[in-house]
Amino acid sequence: MFWGLLPIAKREVALGCMNEEKKVKKRYFEMKKLLLVLVLSMLFPIVSQAQVDREETRSVLVHFRVGTATLDENYMDNKATLTEFANIVKTYYSDSTAHFRQIRVVASVSPEGGKAVNDRLVKQRAEAITKWISHEISANLDYAVDQTGIDWDLLIKLVEENKSVPYRDEVLDILYNTPAIVVEGGQEVEKRYNALRALRGGEAYRWIYAKLFPQLRYASARCEFWWETIPELLLTTPSPLRFSAEGGTGVATFDKNVVDNIVPTVRAKDGWVDKLIPTGKDVTFTVAPNPTTDQRATTIVLDCYGKTYEVVVEQYGAEPVLALSKSSASHPAGGSTDTIGYTKNVIDDVKPVVTTGADWIESIVVTEDGITYTTTENPSTQPRKASLLVDCYGKTQEVIVEQEGVAPAITLSKYSEEYPSEATSDTIGYTRNVEGDDTKPVVTSDAKWIDSFTVTDDSFTYNVADNKSTEARTAKIFVDCYDEVQEVVVAQAAAPCRPFYMAIKTNMLYDLAAVPNLGAEFYLGKNFSIAANYMHAWWKNDAKNFYWRYYGADASIRWWFGKPARIKPLQGHHIGVNYQILTYDFQLGKTGLMAGMPNGNMVDRANHIVALEYGYSLPIAKRLNLDFTIAGGYHWGLFEEYEPVDGHPVWQATKRRQYFGPTKVEISLVWLIGCDNYNKDKGGKR
Repeated sequence: MFWGLLPIAKREVALGCMNEEKKVKKRYFEMKKLLLVLVLSMLFPIVSQAQVDREETRSVLVHFRVGTATLDENYMDNKATLTEFANIVKTYYSDSTAHFRQIRVVASVSPEGGKAVNDRLVKQRAEAITKWISHEISANLDYAVDQTGIDWDLLIKLVEENKSVPYRDEVLDILYNTPAIVVEGGQEVEKRYNALRALRGGEAYRWIYAKLFPQLRYASARCEFWWETIPELLLTTPSPLRFSAEGGTGVATFDKNVVDNIVPTVRAKDGWVDKLIPTGKDVTFTVAPNPTTDQRATTIVLDCYGKTYEVVVEQYGAEPVLALSKSSASHPAGGSTDTIGYTKNVIDDVKPVVTTGADWIESIVVTEDGITYTTTENPSTQPRKASLLVDCYGKTQEVIVEQEGVAPAITLSKYSEEYPSEATSDTIGYTRNVEGDDTKPVVTSDAKWIDSFTVTDDSFTYNVADNKSTEARTAKIFVDCYDEVQEVVVAQAAAPCRPFYMAIKTNMLYDLAAVPNLGAEFYLGKNFSIAANYMHAWWKNDAKNFYWRYYGADASIRWWFGKPARIKPLQGHHIGVNYQILTYDFQLGKTGLMAGMPNGNMVDRANHIVALEYGYSLPIAKRLNLDFTIAGGYHWGLFEEYEPVDGHPVWQATKRRQYFGPTKVEISLVWLIGCDNYNKDKGGKR
């Protein structure tokens, strides 16, 4: 196994002629090679303990001419070496008691060819010896190819053993200390090879090329065989192994003719034997209960050492038993349906026979896995009990069925009622489920407009007051009897109202401009309405020459049209005529603008607007709309320009304004007021 150790021992003797530094470096390379040999030997499979009788290894080494991968039997001593190797391997391979492991191939080249050429030669030389072995032995062999490349360790060994090498110490120094490949400028450089070529003008390289490089051009193969005892299992468990119908766990034991830790692979031919756990000496397993009355058998199969071993398992049939899911059941007084499940320890189509002596237990249905029945309503306040008799496999089992008595209660003749807005009275009857009882209910309400309750033995009477509101209302009547409270829902319609349509609104654009405003609109009938608005802002800051003053009013007559206007007034499209009267005083630190004459009255200072308008009023809530309006027309009136001087306004010019164009933009929040003046689509029905 350790075929590479002899050359290493020889080289240890040669180290005695070197100084200590060289000895240390030499030992480093030798230990690396020793470690490699040990690792390679460990790559082969480890067989079972104490089975190997003997093992042998045979190796072959052939050499190649420079630059070629052709296996020349006439080159060096290739022919004799190959013939001897082939004869030995053929002999071992034909021995039925011998076991082949693997052929490991290693190829090498001398370093002068360059990386690309060397890589190709290594591969081709390994393939050459592999093909030769396969052809000579004529067998399907397992190869492992290690394409070594340049065997620098062998070159070191050859230089160490040959004292005729020119400049031998310098050559060894290069081989020990110069790396084979370095990267310079992003390129791989053959540092060690170049150093050898450059040493002493190439004198040492030429000698090594001629004398030693031929030994680096090789391919080697190593083949290992071993002989062992053929292992077998020896079953020691009785066969068949017998089990009761209930099943359980079992063990199948065995011995082996070898000592190892091999564990057999096990399986059962039928699924009722499972949970198989093998060890090196036995197999534990579980046998499931037998669900039939028939005896059954199966086989446990052990696969080991390429052979199959069987253990027979037999199980007796079961005695048939029916098991009920419950032995008692409870039912409410009103009756209900229940199912009693059952299982059997055998697989058959036998169904139990179910009987009872109670007429209030009916609709008994037996299926493959359950018994379904129904209890009728118990009219009595007293509980009752009966039995279901379940007969199967010659055995009768009893299920106790209990039913609660009915709780005393009353039933009302109605639980809701609707009334018109006018005052009225009504009577609601009731019945008891208990005979001979004169208990009367206690009747109350959560509304003051329902009162004057009068309770008799079978009914109660009450009054409903007049609803004067335009909103409908609801309330509840509570009937308390036998610790149970029942509810009667009473609804009363709203009082009729005369339709009235009005709206209060504010222009949110004016509000954003710090001009408070408020308006109102009244529906006149026939799709016409009149609207008026007033706005007033009187902000000032004398220190900053800030004036933001605006007040005035406007009025409009509108005509509403479109589908929404036909559904309800004050919504949808509208057109109209608008008139505005206003005055203002605006100054933001520089030139100010003031409507009309300074210190004049409203008439003197007023500006006027006459315009046509269009708008749309959009419902957004039950009593809220958004009104979008734009107007355009004629704006006329006087205005003054002034500038602040020493804290006083100084008149600059009086001008007349005459303007045709847009006069008003309105986005108003509208609150709807009046009977029947609400949005049914947005706010819901009243």
